[in-house]
Amino acid sequence: MTKPTFNMQISLGSVLQICALLVAVTAGWMRYEAGIAANSRSVENLTSKVAATEDRTRDLEQNFVRQDERMTSIFALLSRIDSRLERIEMRNGDGR
Repeated sequence: MTKPTFNMQISLGSVLQICALLVAVTAGWMRYEAGIAANSRSVENLTSKVAATEDRTRDLEQNFVRQDERMTSIFALLSRIDSRLERIEMRNGDGR
């Protein structure tokens, strides 16, 4: 079995390999930074959408509470009308 040997001379192949390695590292770093920037924009966009959704949800909840109060008021009014009608029927003796 032969031993590996190392030549201590710098050849054109070595220079080309170093340049290719530097280009690959630089391209990888730029792609990594671009991914981080895209993710940051995406997070900001989602954060604003979540805030808008929370605002709409809060508005819907407030509208629901108002509608619930109106329905309660309507039911109370209907109950009073029903009791008045019963009293009128009792006075008239209809009893229907």
